[in-house]
Amino acid sequence: VSAAAVSGTSVSGSSVSALLRADPPAPSLADITAAQFRTERLCRLRALAEGAITYRRLFRAADGAFTVRSRAPVQTDTIDLHAPPVQRAQLRTKERIERMQSAHRGGGGGGGAAGVAVGASGAGIIRLTPRVVVIDAANCSMFHGLQRTFSCKGIELALEHWTKRGHTAVAVLPAYYLDYEQVGKRRSALALGRDISAAKLPDNIALLERLVKEGRLVPTPPHDYDDSYALHYARLHDGYILSNDRYADFLEKSVAAGQRKRDVALWLKTHVISFAWFGDELMPNPEFVLKPAGSN
Repeated sequence: VSAAAVSGTSVSGSSVSALLRADPPAPSLADITAAQFRTERLCRLRALAEGAITYRRLFRAADGAFTVRSRAPVQTDTIDLHAPPVQRAQLRTKERIERMQSAHRGGGGGGGAAGVAVGASGAGIIRLTPRVVVIDAANCSMFHGLQRTFSCKGIELALEHWTKRGHTAVAVLPAYYLDYEQVGKRRSALALGRDISAAKLPDNIALLERLVKEGRLVPTPPHDYDDSYALHYARLHDGYILSNDRYADFLEKSVAAGQRKRDVALWLKTHVISFAWFGDELMPNPEFVLKPAGSN
């Protein structure tokens, strides 16, 4: 109308009514695509928010367990989704949540095996696939004895810590620790005032013999490097090492044998679990994460 007025032409009332009754222009393809993109993005953000609130990971420890507290999904207005990509994203999110719930319901019981152990509070302990954990027996026992005593009890406690959590645990120790004659000679030399390291004087050989009979302690040849047995067994079975040793000598030997230093150092960093003793309670490094079997 204004264009007609500027041009000097006259516009009748019927023409104005016809213009007002005309249908609005159809949305362009670009407008439809933009609206569909906004809807899809909103759906994905909503799905991510629901998943994050439904399952909150509160704590993860080196034994492969972390506490999960469940909440009811957030109730929001239903979004009318028509675009196939949005529907596919929604189905994928639903399938992931269903797989998580079915996996979390797999364990039940008393918390010893893999799965979920639900307590009275509703919180569950989710455990990863059982792994092989090789215990550096000499290192573990000396730390349990506060570096003053070779505490054989520490080896047994470390084995029980992992087996109670559903993992396969085995300790490795040089065979001369089980030799009564050699240990007796060292004790006699110590009594005479000679400087004998406490790391060579186990305080309970009978306990070590029992662990050997039970198959939980493996004695290595006394003239061999026992750390090589422990490390290679862990690598062979995709397992881990419990030790506070840095294994610098093993790294040097591996590089001399032709392996890349970076690869060996990375494996040690991701497979050697440090620990501390709180009395008789073993505390693996809380920041260390056991990965699912086959992910290494």
